[in-house]
Amino acid sequence: MEKQYIELFKSLCNLSGQTLDIDRLRECLKKSNTAAHYLKKANDLRKGSPSLLYGGQMLKFINVMTLLGDDKAIEIAKEYYDFCIQRKESEEYPCNQKYRILWCNLGPVYDNYFYEYMEMELGAIIAFEEINTISWVQMNEQNPFLSLAEKTHEVHFVGDVQKRIQYLINLVHDYKIDGVVFFSHMNCRMFNPKFQLIKQALKKEGIPIVELSGDCFDKRNYSRAQLTTRLEAFIEMLS
Repeated sequence: MEKQYIELFKSLCNLSGQTLDIDRLRECLKKSNTAAHYLKKANDLRKGSPSLLYGGQMLKFINVMTLLGDDKAIEIAKEYYDFCIQRKESEEYPCNQKYRILWCNLGPVYDNYFYEYMEMELGAIIAFEEINTISWVQMNEQNPFLSLAEKTHEVHFVGDVQKRIQYLINLVHDYKIDGVVFFSHMNCRMFNPKFQLIKQALKKEGIPIVELSGDCFDKRNYSRAQLTTRLEAFIEMLS
């Protein structure tokens, strides 16, 4: 995998007309490490109860992951960490917290009302979002290609499904989760086929889980009424 990253780096430089600047790559890894440091510290703060914020809006926070290696990512990550610190110190928590939910995968980006209904009215707070985890260790800037390969290997989405299952179980315990919502984005072939295996493993551990199906980006393949009905039944089961 390290060799593949080297070839990819060379190919991208050739296609873009950029010079092979290894020092610039090292600087990107350094910035990525700094941003990931703040993200992980903020995520750790969210392990406490009650929840510091509504997780529905944090499902859109995944965009910052595409910025790792840039100064903007550090700025956003630090603001996220400072916000969590401020909430914890002021004890300014979201109201009506009845159940702590772990949300797996992405979710509909165009329907804020669904998350507001879920969290504010049903009291099912998204305590954490699987997609926002930092599952890799700090990268060695002096050995960037090997570090990128190791980072890829450590991401829980990559590899055998048992790796992801154990990671989810750990998240459930760390964030004191009452139930798991697994959103099956209908066009995602990487995540969806693994749901049954994940469901079986979590049920064996006594962890309630429900699958909600739809499209993260296309409203034509989304039904708020159907998702709400399934969600309400799941929350009723938790109660």
